[in-house]
Amino acid sequence: MMEPDWTSDDGSVKLYCGDCLDVLPHLGGVDAVVTDPPWNCGYFGKSDNVDWKIYSDMLAKWKSAADICEGQCWFLSTKSITNVANQFQGWKPFASVKNFSQMTRKSLPNCWDIAWIRYGANEYRANGRNWCVANTAGMLREKTGHPTPRTINVMQYVIELFTWPVVLDPFMGSGTTGVACVRTNRKFIGIEIDKGYFEIAKRRIEKAIAEKSELLVYA
Repeated sequence: MMEPDWTSDDGSVKLYCGDCLDVLPHLGGVDAVVTDPPWNCGYFGKSDNVDWKIYSDMLAKWKSAADICEGQCWFLSTKSITNVANQFQGWKPFASVKNFSQMTRKSLPNCWDIAWIRYGANEYRANGRNWCVANTAGMLREKTGHPTPRTINVMQYVIELFTWPVVLDPFMGSGTTGVACVRTNRKFIGIEIDKGYFEIAKRRIEKAIAEKSELLVYA
């Protein structure tokens, strides 16, 4: 087992600063992978199939390494769907619809993103809705320091669709999935290769834990 770089006092959160391809082989006891992998790596706006093949091959490598449990939820940009959707055959689609999207004259706005979900038996809480409104306007109030953060309300919504006790995010970024896990009483394992984003995620998760403790005190 690889030791985490940071662990919460109660052991419910473990964070690793490193490449997920190096860390994932050492992890166990995970019920679900909920993540938003890098997708804006210079490929959007290009028509060169070679560029997209490089991205698709990298995504396939990440998915294979993270395939350590049945529960999976991978968020993607709509711009990438036609190039990587074949990797999610048999998975359930989930739409994250933005309540605010900047309109421009130059191109069609990206008003929604898709997630692909795979889950095991007796895990889905069956509310009958495979979409959620992302509170993107609220993102303007909370500056995470990350260029493409996922909204906290969507991550909480997805996690609460299922009964996954331990959630892993191999591309933790600014830690939104971790914050959502703290708020929904799930254990969380996060991996982030960028040291700057790792520190941001750690601070946000520490804050979420402190806020939860205060609520318990005054409950």
